[in-house]
Amino acid sequence: KVLFVMDPGERARWQGFCPPASSEVLVPLDDSSVVLDAVRKHLKQYSILLSGVVGYDCESLKLAAILAKEFSLPFSDQEAIANCRSKYLSKKIWQEQGVPCPAAHLIRTESDVLRFFHEMKGRAVLKPLSGSGGELVFFSQTEEEALSAFKTIQERLQGHVNQRMYAEKGLYEGEDDPRRIVVMEQFIGGDEYSCDFILTEGRVNVLRLSKKIVSDDDFFGTILGYELPGELPESWTIKQVEECLKKAAQSLGLRSMIAMADFKFYDDQMFFLEMTPRLGGDCLPPLIHASSGLDMLKVSLDFAEGKTIEVPEKNLWKHIVGMRLFADRAGTLNAFEEGGIRGDARVIECHINRKPGDIIKLPPEDYDLRILGYVIFKPESGRLLKEQCLELSKKFKADIK
Repeated sequence: KVLFVMDPGERARWQGFCPPASSEVLVPLDDSSVVLDAVRKHLKQYSILLSGVVGYDCESLKLAAILAKEFSLPFSDQEAIANCRSKYLSKKIWQEQGVPCPAAHLIRTESDVLRFFHEMKGRAVLKPLSGSGGELVFFSQTEEEALSAFKTIQERLQGHVNQRMYAEKGLYEGEDDPRRIVVMEQFIGGDEYSCDFILTEGRVNVLRLSKKIVSDDDFFGTILGYELPGELPESWTIKQVEECLKKAAQSLGLRSMIAMADFKFYDDQMFFLEMTPRLGGDCLPPLIHASSGLDMLKVSLDFAEGKTIEVPEKNLWKHIVGMRLFADRAGTLNAFEEGGIRGDARVIECHINRKPGDIIKLPPEDYDLRILGYVIFKPESGRLLKEQCLELSKKFKADIK
């Protein structure tokens, strides 16, 4: 059914199920020509005919586009992907096309930081030119905080091991080193949402709409959980959202694809933060399945093959929350106790993705190693969701030293 194209380094770190040799091409993903040669040889060796291409992580979308073009399969083109991947270019295009989004500037020097910070009226977000998952994203309310964020991002990017995420060409039309450019964006208030949607034949169909539960911890932009389905502001309908998604996607050059978007509602306007031609990750696929029975991984494969996608009616979705479990300190995970959280009557599913002996790190050193797992639960009515998330979090005990 599926032929995986996987980097050997990622495979070596994976502790779970591995596909058989016939279903996986193990090849370094840095050089697309090397990948193409490996895929061609694999297809010939096992007499495989490709019927579609799916990309699941941001840094592999460009490679997916190259593979799709080589084998005459539908996928977003490289230019559209570059438009989405660049945190600056996407905002520039949206502003030119009249799509509401934060104002954005490219920052190369400390002078740029100070000059544009005042344009943001003292509330600015600084982030790398590319990236995902909220890595190296900072909120600044003073000049000192903005300068410190600029310095931290540049220092961290210079030694960052993920070359494909932070050193791709084509994310900006200039000659600058992508690891030295920082994007400063206007901070937009309001509630934040995310969705998966399909754009095909000039129409948008929202597959999943969730409202984000934002953490109050020290690391800006940390998402504590997702409420599904997410209720829109009273003055908005799903059809209005779909029209806005259509304009935003087509402005970036996206045509027929599954994509994910992050956006906020502020002052009765929908402001786009990001859009990328892949499914939402993290705990969202299992959360969606628990709410509606919809298997998003299967949906992405079916869509790539040109099959019709059936989405359960909104009234059939269960109101549930996907909550992430975070470590509160760095060190070595010696042991953990999950009985308290599993025993809570609200909990539907609890998944721990760390094991004793794992090294735990905190931002800005690392943004993934502090995530211990996720919990899916049915919230009690009449109580704040953030309050219930924090209450459940305390029932998971982790010994980290």
